[in-house]
Formats: sequence, C-alpha cells, structure tokens
Amino acid sequence: MPNNLKVQDATVLVRPTSLYADIEYDEISVFSTIVTSSELTSQYYVPSQTSLENHIMEFILGEGLEFRPYTEEELTEGTENILAEGNKIGETAEDAAKVILKNALVKTKLRQVTNNNNEYVYELRYDYKLFPVESKTFDFQIRLPIDGKMPNGSKVALTVITPKEATIDDKETKGLADNGANIEEVKTKLKETGKLATEFSYQRDPHFTVRYKYK
Repeated sequence: MPNNLKVQDATVLVRPTSLYADIEYDEISVFSTIVTSSELTSQYYVPSQTSLENHIMEFILGEGLEFRPYTEEELTEGTENILAEGNKIGETAEDAAKVILKNALVKTKLRQVTNNNNEYVYELRYDYKLFPVESKTFDFQIRLPIDGKMPNGSKVALTVITPKEATIDDKETKGLADNGANIEEVKTKLKETGKLATEFSYQRDPHFTVRYKYK
C-alpha cells in the first residue's frame, strides 16, 4: 500500500467455537474500512481458514513475518531465488517462509465502496481459525495498517469484540507503537449481551495483541 493512507478502522469479532463440541479453535472475522487519498491497485493475500501448526508458525515468525494480510508484491518478492539457491539455506530461509505463508493465505482484492473528491473508501473482510497458545487462552494479534506503513497524519483504530464467556488478560493485552511505546486500550462491557469490546486508536504504525481466556 503506498503512503496515501488516511484512515484504517478494523473491527474484529471472536466467535467462541472452541467452547462447543470438540473444536479446538475459535473463529475470527476481521472487517476493515480503509480510506486513502488515491486509488489502490494491488492485490492482497489475507488469512483464510487454512491453519498452520505451531512449529511452522514459529518458523515464519522467526523470519520476521506475521500471519496477517500482505500485498502481493510484498509477499512474493525474493521467492524466485528459492530454486536457484536451493543449497544456500541461510540465504533463502526468509523466502521459504514467504512461500509457506503464501500457501496459507488466500488472494483477494479490496472492495471499493466509493470514490468522492479524491477520497477512496475500500472494505476488506477475512476469516480464519485461531488456536490457543495454552489451554483456553488465545492471543489475537494484528498490525494496522495492512502493510505496516503509515504516513504522518494518518490514523488507525481497532475494536475487538470477545465473547461474554471470555475475560481479557490486562497484562498481555497491549498496543505497541513503532517506537516501542505502549498504547492504552479502552474496554467496554456491552450491557445487553455481556460481550466485551476492547478498543485502541493510534496515529503511527502500531501492533496490537488482545489475549482472552475462558474459565
């Protein structure tokens, strides 16, 4: 995504499928509204219902990648070297991690909602399975905006709605700014449903973690 972002507002819904039957994972739905000052033409790879085993995820994270949306250009850059340099493991480990990650994501395009006075509004939605980090404990993580690049003056906002059966781990739930500073969350209990909404808002390239637990 070029540096023309004005706003990205993401809402995340956690569906507590792990509480029912013998399903180990919860299902996550992410809805993003993206406002830019010029047209976006890139295609994107986003998380899908394909899941990754923990040791594969650790390998991907160890190569500086994340389980999140990527532009096609960002995700495929360098992967052409894998076959040509197949014996140079150290030089191609990141490329190999990109290939594994690419196979776990699905290709999609942003849906353009409107274009008004050189302000472009897009929507992006994706769903995936979230497995526990330990018994009945889940870490939802997201980086905003999509490619982690924010021009000055832009803004991101995140709302995560967790089930009424879950509690938020205040110690592990946090937003991290690009300079390492903490971003404080705001939690609101929804009166009629008992669900909890955890909100963040920031103006520079943040990474968010929301940890929730079931009793």
